[in-house]
Amino acid sequence: RIDGGAESVSIRFKGGPHGPFVPQARRFYGWIPRPTVPMRVFARGALVRGQTPVALDRGAILPLRVEILEDGRPRDVSADPALRIVAMTPWNVAAAGPGRIAARATSGFEDPSDRSSMGVLLVYYGLDGGPELGVREIKVALSP
Repeated sequence: RIDGGAESVSIRFKGGPHGPFVPQARRFYGWIPRPTVPMRVFARGALVRGQTPVALDRGAILPLRVEILEDGRPRDVSADPALRIVAMTPWNVAAAGPGRIAARATSGFEDPSDRSSMGVLLVYYGLDGGPELGVREIKVALSP
């Protein structure tokens, strides 16, 4: 632009899971690796199941218990350095330390006008080329 401001240019990508697409703001486009070990995630002592969101008040921090199953036996990896929590909607949720999530924007993604009510995080265990890889998506329903 002549005035020195930024300008957005739409780009149409040729391939996606459903054909060509133009990325939309605040949508995630990416690949989730295939897990090699079963992983369970617990919030407030209850197993997080499927697509059922975990309710969380804005600003709150919630510890998670993360287990992988080895030969059918659970192993707690909540504080293991190989555990990673990644905010897929960083404008409204964040990792808040080992095994903890927060209902606030990830640093650098703050937007005071954003009042979206659903957040998504990915919980990974063992991404650095080890033999084990656990992956779970966690949905968070944020209070109004």
